[in-house]
Amino acid sequence: MAKKKKKKNKKTHHYIRTLCMIVLVLVLAYFIFSHDLLSPHLNELTTSYISFNNSYSTDMLKINNIQKMKDEKGASTKNKGKLTIKITGSNKNKYELVVYPISNEVNPEYVKFSLNDGKNTINNKLSEMPTSKDGGIIIYTNNINKDNNITLNMWISTEYNDKIKNNSYEVKILEKV
Repeated sequence: MAKKKKKKNKKTHHYIRTLCMIVLVLVLAYFIFSHDLLSPHLNELTTSYISFNNSYSTDMLKINNIQKMKDEKGASTKNKGKLTIKITGSNKNKYELVVYPISNEVNPEYVKFSLNDGKNTINNKLSEMPTSKDGGIIIYTNNINKDNNITLNMWISTEYNDKIKNNSYEVKILEKV
């Protein structure tokens, strides 16, 4: 009689363990699929006839923590607040480079940029550039050619007297319709 009870207890424990494992697998599967853990997290920005290469690890073109420096250094290759974009396309549509402040307390009067498209260099302040309907600052407009390599440097003028906290800008390439 004691052997029968032991066998029955072993079978009961086996069923309980199996049931717990099944419940655990179902809960884990529900959690994975309901939270999109398996889906790729790449946000591809596409527009008709415009493509660009983003060599940064984020899924947005972004310039982080621009520093206070003299104009000569800001416009040079020594500036770490730099972004290089390769724009390619097959037609002559117009596009714009638009800068959006993400987290910034610096007045645009003190934020400067230098943009080089391989032919021309533009040096200016953000405050002197036109604004878009959605609050961005349009810093460049051009037609799509076969290949456009654009280098954008940003820095804060040495005239700015306050402390510089985290500041970053998002750069978007928009097709002008």
